[in-house]
Amino acid sequence: MIDSDLKPWLIEVNSSPSFKTESGLDARIKRKLVNDTLILLNLSYKRKMRHIQSQKNEMKKRMLTGKKVRLTAEEKEEKIRQKQMERDEFEKNNLHGYKLIYPSENEE
Repeated sequence: MIDSDLKPWLIEVNSSPSFKTESGLDARIKRKLVNDTLILLNLSYKRKMRHIQSQKNEMKKRMLTGKKVRLTAEEKEEKIRQKQMERDEFEKNNLHGYKLIYPSENEE
């Protein structure tokens, strides 16, 4: 639900939602919801394999040097900021007809 100040409020969380469909409209809505959710989660086999390879490479480096590379606070902050920018850009490009209401353009 969205109030008069365009503030979103979550009114229900269903830990075990029904995906049973009672009508054609219900089926289309639920199919689109699941599809859009999976797209926004950015799940893919290729991405999973890249992550696994990255983890293996990091482990090899640690085994060869005997230590984990430590980032400074500034480097960590920059890495977090960069990842957030990548996420935001991905979400912007995958709205599929949805309108982004938060954060507003003025707040970015």
